[in-house]
Amino acid sequence: MSFENFKMLLCGLFMLTVSSCSSSSKSNSDSDILNDTESDSFVSTDSGVNDSSTVETDSETDSLAEDSDSVDSDSVDSDTSDTDVENGEEFFDDFSYTDRAEAASEGGWLLRTWGGGPGPAGCSWSADNINFSDDSDDALNRVMILTASTDGTGSGSVQAEISTSTRFLAGTYAARVRFTDVPESGTPDGDEIVETFYTITPYSMAGQEEYSEIDFEYLANGGWGTSEPTMFETTWEKAEPADNTHSQQSKSLEGWHILLFTVFNGEVNYYVDGKLAATHGGIFYPESLMSINFNLWFIEDGFELSNSDRTYRQDVDWVYHAKDKLMSNDAVIKRIESFRTGKITSLDTIL
Repeated sequence: MSFENFKMLLCGLFMLTVSSCSSSSKSNSDSDILNDTESDSFVSTDSGVNDSSTVETDSETDSLAEDSDSVDSDSVDSDTSDTDVENGEEFFDDFSYTDRAEAASEGGWLLRTWGGGPGPAGCSWSADNINFSDDSDDALNRVMILTASTDGTGSGSVQAEISTSTRFLAGTYAARVRFTDVPESGTPDGDEIVETFYTITPYSMAGQEEYSEIDFEYLANGGWGTSEPTMFETTWEKAEPADNTHSQQSKSLEGWHILLFTVFNGEVNYYVDGKLAATHGGIFYPESLMSINFNLWFIEDGFELSNSDRTYRQDVDWVYHAKDKLMSNDAVIKRIESFRTGKITSLDTIL
């Protein structure tokens, strides 16, 4: 081989090597961009909550306020058609009851009167703290009202809880809830109050891995390591000893909001007004039938130092569940509107 031919061969090999390296670098760069984009859809940091109460520390914090504005309200897979939903199993209640007795007898709701947690030692639970009234914003609508009162002591605290029977698991859950940041009556403000929408198995399963619980818990005056209004989303593996994961967003949510969570294909996704707040899965994915619940209670040792009487309030407009169906916020709203157009105040086709 001549020297000139040898040089040409070397140049050809060099160009082939450069071309190959450039293609590999471009491919890796595109992959990195894709991964960065995916990770940005959940902005997470270590929560740093250091508290022995309901929510534990093995968790992540998801930003809901600014970052979630980029999340489409239809980000839940909404392939479920109207016909699919209508032909499926559903639970709906518009809380249009005249009184507590009607809610229990016709709606099948259980109004708590027995003692125990959550809440401060010595607290009690009263059915009298659950009422039904005309909506102050809409004279044609009625809402359920939960109240919790305290004089700053456990024995002087009366809380509220209402629940269904235990028969719900996979699917979409939603409720329209009004949170409040200050007492409805009395002073001072500042007690660590918990306003909720959640599902849970019987507490007799608390120590079993099959235990299941999914919580929206709004702390209007902070608590669990926070000092400002904060929403917690918590999904449980066990309650005794506590084994859960949670996310949180510090922002006032005073007023009406639609809370929605989906239990589907190994993930629990939480949404507030159609915006993704948290995604949990793995060992925390629920495995057992649960009841649907609302309660209003005080965190132990979270009282303001005052013996004055004060009362806090949470309202609920409606609650909905579609068994084994994945629905978006907009799809649920459309379904509720269809109930109201048809003058359907409650529906229960869950087998």
